[in-house]
Amino acid sequence: MDFYKLEPSITHRDGVVSTSVRASQEMIEKYQLEENFTRHKMWSNNPKMKLVIHDKPGLKVRFSDIHYWESNQPSASFLVLNDIFKKLLKTFTISEHTFYSAEISYKTLNKKYWVLHVINNALTDLNFSKSQFEYYHVIERKVIQELEIGEIKNIEQWDSYLKKRERLTILRLKKAYYENDYDIFSTSTAGILINETVKEAIESSELDGYEIKEFNKYEITISPK
Repeated sequence: MDFYKLEPSITHRDGVVSTSVRASQEMIEKYQLEENFTRHKMWSNNPKMKLVIHDKPGLKVRFSDIHYWESNQPSASFLVLNDIFKKLLKTFTISEHTFYSAEISYKTLNKKYWVLHVINNALTDLNFSKSQFEYYHVIERKVIQELEIGEIKNIEQWDSYLKKRERLTILRLKKAYYENDYDIFSTSTAGILINETVKEAIESSELDGYEIKEFNKYEITISPK
């Protein structure tokens, strides 16, 4: 099965440029987003998220089905969604996640939204014996060593191989075998991924402002435990 990255689009179907949001000054001052809102843990202090539309000269402001969080952006894998988009995604199986209540404000207008935060459990659900890694040089942009399938047998060994990498190289997946049955999940390199079934449901809806990109950074196989 193919997988796709779900994210906000630059424009809507009618060509209108999408409106981005950012954390309100209140959120910036009260909460340390970078520390408390990450790929690997839920935000324990969970007030309503107060976001504001980033207003730019000449930009037509529109409350969209999905918004891009432009600045003061947490490191988590997340999406800013309206209630309709949330209800559609909740009909599918999502890996460990939370929908935080949110509010987007523009001048005197306030709209209810949700922030979908998906925890990155990619290595936790990975069957290492059936997966494959490679060392990749980020400057030369080429694979410098391809490991055997199953050579890295667990998270601890993965950490050991990570520490052995050469300067300016990364240890990345080439083939991932996940033992789960999620329709929607998160990885550190891709953000939030969806399967073909979710893709078709979104595309057949009247939702707008999203973009679905084919994920081809590495091969993914999913099989229930």
